[in-house]
Amino acid sequence: MPNFKIDQKKLVFEIKTNNTQELVRTTKQWIHLMNKRQCETDFMLLQQSLRQIHKDANASAMYNFGPTVMRMLHYLNLPDHALKLNHDLQIGHLFDQLSCTLILCDMLFNNAMYKEILQVLQKKRSFLEKKGMIQSRFQNYVTFAACYKLNTKDSLDYGLEIYKNLVKEHQLSQSMNFLAMLAINQDQPATALDVLVVPDRHFSSINVRLIALSDCGQYAESSEIVKNILNDTQLRSHRISEHVIQRIRDSLDRHPSTEDAVHYNNLLNELQQQMRTSKVTIDEMLCWPLNANWQSKDKMKTPKASQSE
Repeated sequence: MPNFKIDQKKLVFEIKTNNTQELVRTTKQWIHLMNKRQCETDFMLLQQSLRQIHKDANASAMYNFGPTVMRMLHYLNLPDHALKLNHDLQIGHLFDQLSCTLILCDMLFNNAMYKEILQVLQKKRSFLEKKGMIQSRFQNYVTFAACYKLNTKDSLDYGLEIYKNLVKEHQLSQSMNFLAMLAINQDQPATALDVLVVPDRHFSSINVRLIALSDCGQYAESSEIVKNILNDTQLRSHRISEHVIQRIRDSLDRHPSTEDAVHYNNLLNELQQQMRTSKVTIDEMLCWPLNANWQSKDKMKTPKASQSE
């Protein structure tokens, strides 16, 4: 696409003369066509334009700038610029829509800016609480994903505090998987079992549950899950991660050998012999896009567009 250059003198004139109708038209065209260098160079001018438009209720109603601006910044991968706009007190409410928050958080997640995600979502949570509203389950999903990636005791405590006040049946099971795996990584497998949704036959949930049960020494229940994977035709497409199996075996080595433990290990061997395993790591499973499903390919799984979980 050829570079689109606006007439900056004209744009500045529209801002100074408060010609908001023309300003909306010019800015709308600009954000659809500008490249990364233009956005970085002329960012302050873009910010001024949005401030001027946001001050005028009629101008704001002419076009929904929030999601489009965030999508542009996501495409150009400019997370710091997106945060500046989101935190700008003069235009912050331009990005109050759920779609804006999710686009911003996705961009931050892609850039490993996990603390910033929690800051954005805490601000959003406070805003909603003042209005007597609850946070979307998709925002909770991103919150737990960021907590999982931070992988600290503080992030676990923060996630559990939010979890405590949620309507559990309205949440995505993958959200619980993030929080449960974080608990496991912080040596709290019993907490993970309390968080995990039961029953849940989703492949990532099964992998996380097997780790938690194994770390708790509950081999009989773990064996039942593996038996179901081997024998239930509805679970034939499920795979257990080779990384998870290795982690389970490390856990078995740390516990005294029992009949249940030996039986469990034999079932894991059978999974491998039947090639019912995957090279995908537990981290890759958890971070797989919500709008993707799994499709068999060799010994692994590859995404195929589908409805979200």
